[in-house]
Amino acid sequence: MMAWLAKIAILKSYFVTCPRCQLKRQAKHLHMRTIQLVEDARSEAREHAAAAWAQLSASRTKLNSTQAQVEASKVALSGVREEEQVGQRTL
Repeated sequence: MMAWLAKIAILKSYFVTCPRCQLKRQAKHLHMRTIQLVEDARSEAREHAAAAWAQLSASRTKLNSTQAQVEASKVALSGVREEEQVGQRTL
């Protein structure tokens, strides 16, 4: 049993110091980091898109409300002008 543990220790130390193994570990670490960065960027882009969509929806709602107010003001002005023409209103 001890001989087997000694072999594992030797293999482990070789794996830690092996230049090719170190390059593989570095490449794997870089690959995983790149994947994480891509996922972070994708998540951030989704959040920005959702916020922009919500802002667009709110802006459209406000525009529709403002347009309705303008139409109501036009109707009111038209009524005031008609009253003035027939003499029911003085300015």
